[in-house]
Amino acid sequence: MTTPTPPPDWYPDPESPRSGRYRWWDGHKWTTDTHTPSEPPGTAEAPGIDPTSSVAPPPVATKEKNSRKIWYLIGALCAVALVVVVAVAVSVAASDKGANKTNRASSGAAQSTTVDPAEQSREAAAAQSAQREMEQQRAADLDKSTYQATDSRGWQLVAKNPDSHVGEKYVIYGHVTQADAAMGSSTIRADTDGAQVDYYEMNINTIAKAGAATFVDIVEDDLVTMWIVVKGSKTYDTTVGGSVTAPEVEVNIIETTGSSK
Repeated sequence: MTTPTPPPDWYPDPESPRSGRYRWWDGHKWTTDTHTPSEPPGTAEAPGIDPTSSVAPPPVATKEKNSRKIWYLIGALCAVALVVVVAVAVSVAASDKGANKTNRASSGAAQSTTVDPAEQSREAAAAQSAQREMEQQRAADLDKSTYQATDSRGWQLVAKNPDSHVGEKYVIYGHVTQADAAMGSSTIRADTDGAQVDYYEMNINTIAKAGAATFVDIVEDDLVTMWIVVKGSKTYDTTVGGSVTAPEVEVNIIETTGSSK
């Protein structure tokens, strides 16, 4: 139920209810007109208004309530400002830490990538020297005159203890006994000898790996001449069970001289 607005009249001044002063209510708002009667009313009720009536005078806002609201508002604004200041300070501190880490990382990277010109020169010279040695070694591997000839007995002595002859270079003869997918494209197995004898007299089982040479055109039963470097011994499993140890050589030159078929 809506409370009706009182009609225009003189009512106790809401700004000073205990002063006995009356202020004019124009039916919508308080005016600046005031009046102090010679005999102030004993009560604060507006004249002509029945205290028991359902018609109530307009609401009166006190200065105390307004002042309290203002302080609440000021306190809330201060709290918001404090939160903003703290957030900005945290953000700035985090940015400073990130910048310091980035600067340290950049400085460390710069220091780690800084190379002494003398060191660069030494490294370049070492690389060039290594490249020359590789080229000289390859040239020597392809030079047949750098390989020594042997005989059946001499090769048997090498095959007996190949680990003590690592790096030695020989010319040997062989009968290819395995050159298939199981061995791969860079490995063959052959019966070898230090002399150029009939293939059925070649009886030293040898594992041959491609060095400067290639085995693309080599197949089983080929008769070959190989210029090799002794690499040591090699143990492998057989298809019938058990294992076999054989001399392992690196082939730098290979020539096919016929076939056992």
